[in-house]
Amino acid sequence: MQTFGAGLDRFVATDFFRKPFLQKEIPMAKRIVIDEDECEGCETCVELCPNVFAFDDDAQKARVIDPESKEDCVEEAMDSCPVECISWEED
Repeated sequence: MQTFGAGLDRFVATDFFRKPFLQKEIPMAKRIVIDEDECEGCETCVELCPNVFAFDDDAQKARVIDPESKEDCVEEAMDSCPVECISWEED
């Protein structure tokens, strides 16, 4: 049996003519999104996590300024949103 690749996951092929298959699943990247149609503009997420969310004065809605953030406050902002419009989306 041959093994290909290094660092991430390994591909294993049983013979030369077969397509390799993933030995283990690669996790999908996630990003933070706000459903702007649902957002009430309460600014709770902005207050809890100002490095990730900002308030758009023109639209009167929150927006994501760091969609790949891994800050602890993101989950708290999601849980605190009164209309539950903040979520993770897989790329």
